[in-house]
Amino acid sequence: MKTWNIKTPRLVYSGLGSVSKLKDIMEANSAKSAFVVLDRGLEGTCFETKLKLALEGYETTCWDGFSTNPSVIQCEDGVECFRRNKGDIVIAAGGGSAIDAAKYILMNSGFQTFVAIPTTCGTGAECSPFAIIKETEPLRKAAISHERFIPEYVILDPQSLVSLSREMIAATAMDTLAHGIEVHISKNADSLVRISTRGSLDTIFRHMERAVFDRDMESLEALQNVAFTARLLYPRTGLSIAHSLAHPLGAITDWHHGIIIALLLPQTLIFNKGYCQEFLGEINGILSLNDGRKTDIIEWIEDIAHRSEMFKHLNASGYPLEELAIDRIAKEAMKSSNIASNPREISSSEELKEVLVESLKKIKVR
Repeated sequence: MKTWNIKTPRLVYSGLGSVSKLKDIMEANSAKSAFVVLDRGLEGTCFETKLKLALEGYETTCWDGFSTNPSVIQCEDGVECFRRNKGDIVIAAGGGSAIDAAKYILMNSGFQTFVAIPTTCGTGAECSPFAIIKETEPLRKAAISHERFIPEYVILDPQSLVSLSREMIAATAMDTLAHGIEVHISKNADSLVRISTRGSLDTIFRHMERAVFDRDMESLEALQNVAFTARLLYPRTGLSIAHSLAHPLGAITDWHHGIIIALLLPQTLIFNKGYCQEFLGEINGILSLNDGRKTDIIEWIEDIAHRSEMFKHLNASGYPLEELAIDRIAKEAMKSSNIASNPREISSSEELKEVLVESLKKIKVR
C-alpha cells in the first residue's frame, strides 16, 4: 500500500486577466505592503504594468537580483533587501528561478504569506515543496525542501506568457513535457500516478506546437495549466537521469534549465528504452493520436527543439565545451535522488557520462 501526502496551494486563480486578483489577495490578508521577486524578463512588458496596477495603493518593493540559476549569494542579497524593506506578502512573478529565489527569501525571513505567479509554461515551481538553489562551494545546484514552499495562492494568467520568445516557450514547455514523461516511466509510478500523466501528456501533445510556433493563446494557457497540475504528484515519485544530469550541468554552465532538459531527454529515453518499453509505447500512442500519424517521442522532441532554435542559446553562451568537466558532472549527478527512480538501474557514473557526451553532440551538429 502507498500513502501520498500531497500539499497544494490554498487558492488558485486561473485565466486571462487573473493577475488582477492580487488586489483581492492583499485585501483578504489585510496587507499594506508587498515584496515582489520579479523576473527581469517581465520588465517593461504589458504584464508587469498589469501586476503593478493590481498593487496600486500598496507599498511595493521589487527585487530582481537573481540569474536563471539563482545562487545562494544572490538570494542572500534578496534576504537583505527584504529585511530593509519588509512586506506583508511576498509575491514571486517569473519562472522557476524567481519562485525558487522567493522561497529562499521566505525561508530566511519567517515565511510571510506567499503568492506565486508563474510566467512560463514549465517547472511547476508554484506547487512544488522544493527550491533549486546554486551553491558555489562546492559548485552545485542543491534542492532545499520545506512544506511552506507551497504558496498559499497561485495565479495562472496566460497573459504573462505573451512576452516570451519562441525558444523560451519551447524550452519551458520541454521541462513540463519531461516531468510528464519521466514520471510516467518512473520506477516509483503506479496506476494512480499514470492516470494523471496520461492526461498531462495528451494536453501537451495537443497544444505544444500551436503554443510554440503560432503563439496561440488557448494553447499557451493549456501548457501553463498543465505545468502546474503535472508537478503536483512528481515530488513523491521521482524523475530520471535527465534531471540528475541537468542540475550539475546547469550549475557549471548557467545554461537555461529547460534547454538543458531538451538536450538530455532524447538520449535519456534511448538509454532507458529497454527498461520501460511498455510505458514509452503508451506515450508514443498518445502522441500519435494527437499528431495524426505514427510518431516517435524521441524524434518529436528533437524536431521541436531544432525548429524552435533553442540550442542557439547554448552556442551563444560562450561556454567552451572542451572545458566542460564531464567526469565531475556525471559524479555529481550520481548523488541525485532521481537516480533511484530512473527505470534502468545506474551502476556507475560512466553510464551517465555516456548519456551526457552523446547529448552534447547535438549542440555541435545543430
